[in-house]
Amino acid sequence: MFSTFLLDRRGLNRLFPSQPLSWFTTTGTGYWAMFLASMTHTVIGVFLPLALQELHGQSPIVAGYMMAILAIGWTVASVFTAKWQGRAVIAAMVCGMGFCVIGLAGLALGVTSLSPYAIAALNGLVGIGLGSSNLHVVAAAMRHAAPGEESITASSIPTMRSLGIAFGAAAAGAIANAAGLTDALGAADVAHAVSLVLGWGTLAPIFGLVFVLRFISLLPRRTPSPPAGEAARP
Repeated sequence: MFSTFLLDRRGLNRLFPSQPLSWFTTTGTGYWAMFLASMTHTVIGVFLPLALQELHGQSPIVAGYMMAILAIGWTVASVFTAKWQGRAVIAAMVCGMGFCVIGLAGLALGVTSLSPYAIAALNGLVGIGLGSSNLHVVAAAMRHAAPGEESITASSIPTMRSLGIAFGAAAAGAIANAAGLTDALGAADVAHAVSLVLGWGTLAPIFGLVFVLRFISLLPRRTPSPPAGEAARP
């Protein structure tokens, strides 16, 4: 991935803004936050439905509905916080990633012992966290892009999210494979593999929270913060 960004930086028609992974810019830290947020929901989506079916006896359709709670929580939180401004935006970004850490850690620790309804609730908490945080990180990253790079910053955000999804799925598969998950799908193997996937996956929102805090520290002070819903309008 780093080689790709290096080659893009040398190109005449770049896909990404300058310093897209820098710890010292709002664009770089914002991109990392988006990347890690995408990894967060991907590690849940890859193997949690399997755990609900194999460990908790849920049918595929019920497991699917329980997984949809993340998307519902994401949507509701995005709508609810879209008009927030000032310090409320900061709180949404920080608390949102904090909710993701709590929700994913809870799933990692309790995926084998909690009830399906508790698992669904934790899944929804992750969705609420993503919806609260992600919208405002995206809006602020576009608003505080480097001069002259506003368009390229906005247009490459979906690519960063897609990279997070791809890396999250690959990492989840690699961890599950290393944990001994096979086509046999024995209950013990599933429990061990999914617990490891979710446990290691918790690092994504933890680092995501670090990058959100760094992102906030780089935002200009005393700059009016229009609502995220308005900032994202074309």
